[in-house]
Amino acid sequence: MFGIEAKGHPEVVRRIALCNRCVNLTKLNVCKKCGCFMPAKVRLSGAECPIGKWEKIQIKERPPEEK
Repeated sequence: MFGIEAKGHPEVVRRIALCNRCVNLTKLNVCKKCGCFMPAKVRLSGAECPIGKWEKIQIKERPPEEK
């Protein structure tokens, strides 16, 4: 399952900065390699760059709450 990160999350900011410098990003913010709309894709923790510029974020499971 993919978690969605907030717009200002440091990893989202880092990913979009990398994409913005990439020659594969179109003026419409679509990646030429994977066809994804990058402002949305960079917010998915389970997503990764098709050419390896950024990777998935490993989210640790929270322990179950005690009742």
